[in-house]
Formats: sequence, C-alpha cells, structure tokens
Amino acid sequence: MGDLLISAAWLVILGFCVLVLRGFRLPGLPIFSALVLLIVKFACGLALTRMYTAYHPDRETADIFKFYDDGEVIYQALEQNPKDFFMLASGLDRNRPDYDKYYIKMKHWSRKYDHEQGGMSDTRLMIRLNAWAWVFSTGVYEVHILFWCFVSLLGLCLVYRAFYPYFTDRPWWLAGAVFLIPSVLCWGSGVLKESFLLLFTGLLMLPVMALFAGRMRPVHLFYLLLAAGGFFLLKFYVLLAFVPAIISLFIAKIMRFKHTVLVNLLVPSVLVILLMNAYRVFPDFDVMKQMASLQQDMLRMAYYSGAGSVTDANPLAPTLMGFVRNLPEALLNATLRPALTEVKNGLQLFAGIENTFIGFVILLAIGLYQPVTDAPKKALVWFCLSFTFMLFALTGLTTPILGTLVRYRMPALPFLGIALLLLSDTERLVRIIREIAWLDEKD
Repeated sequence: MGDLLISAAWLVILGFCVLVLRGFRLPGLPIFSALVLLIVKFACGLALTRMYTAYHPDRETADIFKFYDDGEVIYQALEQNPKDFFMLASGLDRNRPDYDKYYIKMKHWSRKYDHEQGGMSDTRLMIRLNAWAWVFSTGVYEVHILFWCFVSLLGLCLVYRAFYPYFTDRPWWLAGAVFLIPSVLCWGSGVLKESFLLLFTGLLMLPVMALFAGRMRPVHLFYLLLAAGGFFLLKFYVLLAFVPAIISLFIAKIMRFKHTVLVNLLVPSVLVILLMNAYRVFPDFDVMKQMASLQQDMLRMAYYSGAGSVTDANPLAPTLMGFVRNLPEALLNATLRPALTEVKNGLQLFAGIENTFIGFVILLAIGLYQPVTDAPKKALVWFCLSFTFMLFALTGLTTPILGTLVRYRMPALPFLGIALLLLSDTERLVRIIREIAWLDEKD
C-alpha cells in the first residue's frame, strides 16, 4: 500500500510538471495531451516490466532491473558514508581501490563481455542515475519507471515541437509518428538507456531545426552542448549517425536547396570514407577495427547472458569490403527482423508484429506517394532518411542479437515515420477509409 501511495504521489507531481512546463507543450494538440501520454507511457513501462519478468526471471541478466539493483548498492552508502555516496553517484570515485567494497557488490559495474571498460561507461552512468533516483523513490521501482517516462516524454515532445512547423495541417499524424510507434512506447518507457537517448535526441533536434528555420537563440546552443555531451557518455554512435544528416541538411540550405538529393548522397559517402581511413593519419582511431570489436563484444554478451535471438551474421572484417559485404544483411535485420516466422517468445512476438507493421507502412507510403514540392520539406525528408539509414547500418553491422537490435534502432523510428509522412498523401488515405466505411454502412 505504501509503494502505491508513493507512486501515486509522484504521478501527481510529474503530471503537474508536464502540464505547466513549456517543454511539454504540444502545439496543435489539446493542452492535456502530454499528460495523457505520460500516463500511457507509465502503463507501457509497467507492462514491459511484467513481460520482462516473465521471460527473463533472472534479475541479474534482466536489463530493466540491473541498473536499478546496482544503484541500490550506491544508495545504501548514503546512510553509512554520505561522502562515499556522493563520490560514487557523481563519478568522482575514479575506480579507486577505496571503493572496491561497493564495486564487488554491483553485478554490472564491470562486465565480462566488455572489450574495454572506462570509468564513465554508459552502464555506470545509468547505475549512477538510478542511485540518485533511489534518493527520491526510496526504492519503489514504479517511481523509477515514472522518472524514466518523464525524461523520455520530454525528449519526444521536443522532437514533436522541432518538426511541428512542417505539420501544422497534420499535427495528429505527426504525434502518431513521434509518440505512438510501439518500440518507442515500450523501450522508451522502461528503466533503460533508451529513455535518455530520446531526451538527448529531442535536445539535439530543437536547436538543429531552429537553426534550419533561422530562429536560433542562445539557449539552443546550451541544448546542443547538453545533447552532444549526453550522446558522448551514453551512446556516441547515435550522434555519429546524426552528423552526416545534419551536415547534408545545412549544405542543402546553403545551396538554396539545389541538388538536395545529390548532396545527401555525396556528403554521407565522403564522410564515411574519410572516417574509415582516419586510421592512416591517427593510428589509434581505427573505426572499422572498433566496430568489428564491438560486434565481438555483442557476441560475448550473448554467450554470457544466454541470449536466444543471435543471428548467423558473418564476422565483421575490419575492411571496407567486409563492411560492404555485411551491409545488406545489416539493413534487413535492422528494418524487418525478427519476422513473425522467427518468433520464439512474447517479446519477440511484439517485435515481429511491429516489423510487419513497419513493412506495411512502407508499402502504404509507396502507394500514397506524392512528390514533395516544398524545398525545405524535401531536405527534411532526406535528413530523416539519412539518419535512419546510418543508424540502421551502424546497429545492424555491430549487433548480431535481434532482441537487442530492436532496441538500438529505436531512436530512428520516429524519423522514419516523419519521412514517410512527408512523402505520403494522408488526405487520400482518409478519403479511402471513409469510402470503405460508407460502403460498409450502405451494405
């Protein structure tokens, strides 16, 4: 009963924040929309917890619990030695032997499958964030879910606000693409890294779109720095996937949107070639070797955690031809796998249904295709597709575990949805649906 009251109290507090804070305002939608989305996300977070508990009963290997459980170890230091808590929770411990008594109690502070572990790894960052959350939640797990839902909702609201000027006539369609994609609702509502990835995505998109529209303000620079720092600490490859798309977007604008397609094909290609050959100038910066090592890290993780959705992907050779050979399969895996025919449990069934839906929506967008005559909108289509392609390629090449891949690709799905919306005649779709409904009523 006590846990329920604490959860209800935090739901009221965070719900009030959603209603009054400007970052959660959704132009074109009812004023209470963000509050409804917070409640929906909280329900999805609870459902995800139940599903994950059913299919991964071992808390030591369940992603949704491991950061929370290790965060408790740091939190327990608050009563015994507040200085130790502050040093551990703030990242100032620097792996000193003085804190070994805490490190050995945490199951995921140092992971067996990591190729190399630094003091500020993404896992340790999430453990520290959970330690701070423990201070306010007093250990009620549902409150942690609420905190993470609040964070991811803010990021998604910022993405919506960034693209809204191009969807003033279709705000509900934009809301569906940004908020209601199943993976975004599911993985963005659990006590996972993905919630903060969505926050950093929103913090990045707001200044990028403001600069694109010529409305850049000093505060946007702060958002940009915060997003870059967050991606660097959590998942740098997501920022890496954004870079070619952002550069192409602004080159297209500088060229007054002439040759937009050519720019979006050449710029990413040139940047990828330069990045892959950077080791010739900086021997320690071998991206191909690092990505090949990352694939091996993921296979080690699959071995130690007993993952049941490992693909038969070819080992990624640290050469240009090795990447080219693996790329088609990587893109297929990131876009449409697992298929319904590959499903082995409830979580995979969820992913299989979503992938079937994605395939259907892509085919539907082809059928509803309308040329984009507005030059800025055309540049945005290519921006969204470029980021989606790069993130799908990076995650598909390095992640041979389908259950993990559906999470890692998730930040790109709203952008894929936005691109398909810009390319589709949604009014025609509405007319078709109404005609079908009218014929059914007539019969």
